[in-house]
Amino acid sequence: MWVNMHKGWHDVVKISDKVVWNTVFLLFFSSFFPYVTKIVAQNFDNKVAQFFYGLIILLVIFFNTLMYRPLAEIPENTAMEAFWKTERAGFTMTLP
Repeated sequence: MWVNMHKGWHDVVKISDKVVWNTVFLLFFSSFFPYVTKIVAQNFDNKVAQFFYGLIILLVIFFNTLMYRPLAEIPENTAMEAFWKTERAGFTMTLP
């Protein structure tokens, strides 16, 4: 995740408030990874623990996607637009 963010943010020229808020939410939900991983490791057969682990993963994916879209919409970030198209194509190919 961090390598992908570094790769994506390398060409950013300008950001908007949407990008800032989406990044804040992404980092907030990412901070729960150690906790939900520990809970699932200790209670592997517990469906509630697995649900919260999956929920955190889905929220991180959701806000990661939302973070890049506004960057590509800013006219100064022309390189970001190409990055978004490439990453979005890769993302949709991985979905069943």
